[in-house]
Amino acid sequence: TLSMAKALGDALGARNINHVFTREDDRYVGLQERVALAKKLGGDVLVSLHVNTAPRKTASGLAVYTLSDEASDDLAAEFARQENDALGMKKGDAEAISQRIQKKITQISDQLATGMIMSVAGHGEILERPLRKANFAVLRAYNMPAVLIELGFLSHPGDLDLLFDPAWRSKTSLALADAIMVWQGKVINK
Repeated sequence: TLSMAKALGDALGARNINHVFTREDDRYVGLQERVALAKKLGGDVLVSLHVNTAPRKTASGLAVYTLSDEASDDLAAEFARQENDALGMKKGDAEAISQRIQKKITQISDQLATGMIMSVAGHGEILERPLRKANFAVLRAYNMPAVLIELGFLSHPGDLDLLFDPAWRSKTSLALADAIMVWQGKVINK
């Protein structure tokens, strides 16, 4: 994900969109640290890039997640459970926290996610029903819209090839940056 983040950063910079990385080298930064940094710097949006594996080897494609108490499907629920378990967060804690999120921020996150999906369509595999919802800890930024982009599945050979393909990373990062720029013009700069 680091090479994709750098490609996205380059694309955002080319569009004069300020951005900050939570890491610039190959080290792990905790999910809560990512959210804390975005809050500290007063970000307009939190974009978290991820790759995953799935027990169903046919799972393939990019998806964009936004926050919801109820997962959009079993796969989304399982990914959120795995991530939240890794943080030691209990389901009840997660639900209590996410209930305090303003409805408007969730709607704005949905607008960005939809724009991202429309922009990246045609640049590689898109997961069936690519707009997904789940109660991911990293999406609980409270005071800003947040999206989690699942770039693909390491468990799928086709996705794995795309993730290591510089041309795919470039096309996808440009498409994501375009979506952010359009969203920024509609939501932030209006």
